[in-house]
Amino acid sequence: MHTYYRWLSTLGFTGRSPLDHVHPPRALPVARQDYTAGEAEAITEAARATTQDGNRREQFDYAVLSTLRYTGIRRTELTTLRLSDFDVDRTRFDVDRTRLSVLGKGNKLRTVPLSPVYLEIMTWYLTEVRPYLTASDRLFANPRSLLQGPHRGSTHGKTIERVVQRYVEMAGVAGPHLPHRWRHTYATYLLRRGLDISHIQKLLGQPR
Repeated sequence: MHTYYRWLSTLGFTGRSPLDHVHPPRALPVARQDYTAGEAEAITEAARATTQDGNRREQFDYAVLSTLRYTGIRRTELTTLRLSDFDVDRTRFDVDRTRLSVLGKGNKLRTVPLSPVYLEIMTWYLTEVRPYLTASDRLFANPRSLLQGPHRGSTHGKTIERVVQRYVEMAGVAGPHLPHRWRHTYATYLLRRGLDISHIQKLLGQPR
């Protein structure tokens, strides 16, 4: 309605608008959609600290959380990753050129570069944790096999949500906490490093 009376004024209308003293409501503040560098480190460290006693379920959690942080992939993309998407041999001999193959929305395949820190975590995971999971072609096979014997299939989305919720609470970081928040964190990190927006969108598998 304010716009309507502004339009009338362009036509020569000089009367007062009945809305002169009416102010539109202010938009509610939008919750931050990423973690700061300090928060991301605190959450990851909280997960890492639980791995020291050799509990493979918690070691599994640490690898999952690290994947969200260092790759920015979607929850559904993480649950469908296959062992063949992560080239183990190449990580040992050609670290600088290593990529993770990710099948995203619309069955579009993209590759995500992997940092040395993440490569070290995943090499450890594939050696110390993955062999104890159920026989499967999934990179993150169903972790229930660590507790209750063999279970087929991949990790479910609810498992990812549980992992995120547990360790952010341990780190004392304010919410809300959803796996998708790590995508925003990853994008912000790349943006602050000077990467072009179009390149970040490509890495995230987002349409331009």
